[in-house]
Amino acid sequence: MLTFLTLYCLDLLKNSPQGRHLKKNINIIPSLKIKVVSAFSFLFLFCSPILNASEKNHFNLYLSGIKAGELTYIKKLKNSEYSILGVMRSTGIFSVFAKYRFEGYTTGEIKNGDLYPKSYTEKSDTGKRTTDRKILYKNGIPSVISDEKRKPYWLQPSTQKNSLDPMSALITVLGDQTSETPCETAFIVYDGARQFSIRLFEPSFSKGKLRCNGLFTRLGGYSKKQLSKGKKFPFFIEFKNKGKLYEAHLFIVTTLRGRVKFVRD
Repeated sequence: MLTFLTLYCLDLLKNSPQGRHLKKNINIIPSLKIKVVSAFSFLFLFCSPILNASEKNHFNLYLSGIKAGELTYIKKLKNSEYSILGVMRSTGIFSVFAKYRFEGYTTGEIKNGDLYPKSYTEKSDTGKRTTDRKILYKNGIPSVISDEKRKPYWLQPSTQKNSLDPMSALITVLGDQTSETPCETAFIVYDGARQFSIRLFEPSFSKGKLRCNGLFTRLGGYSKKQLSKGKKFPFFIEFKNKGKLYEAHLFIVTTLRGRVKFVRD
């Protein structure tokens, strides 16, 4: 979900030396295991001829009007199964002064139109710090495998039943909208540490376009300092008419570091 990925990557930059120039009961398993799993997932998704034929989406990211990065995600739907790979990275001058890269991969099942993740793998790199995390789901309850040291305010996975992972949230928010029930989306996301909600509302139509307002709300797993700087972050998504559906092509979110815009190629 773009809001989460934007705020997440900006939070990572805040703690990196390059970024400063720009003014759970969690079961721990050795990092080697998660890195092998993560590498296999990404290699499989990029190299499989079946998945290469899947839907690919690309957005350019602009921060204060300057291109700062790119988001690419590949979505595959087959019967009741789905998988998503997303990569978000800095580009241009930002890759020199504020390097970041986020990779996420999810597999799951679709039931009655709702997404139920089975596994989620995440890797982030700020140039100073690399983080690996994997979430496995059993009966809707996540368990986390990570090489990170658990922070005292992070939420425990056992309390997060039926929450979505970030990549499932991504395709839920950016999925095609219908004219009958547009912008009727609300769900809870858990990234292995933090919990937040995403809501779309107030649809409006104009000249073949649909606009959905949205709200990202931090719920738990954040430090007091993080919450003091902001809990609610508004955004909106603009969709273009595509036959009987509307396809997302513009996404704008207000963050602690300014206004961030994503534009589909």
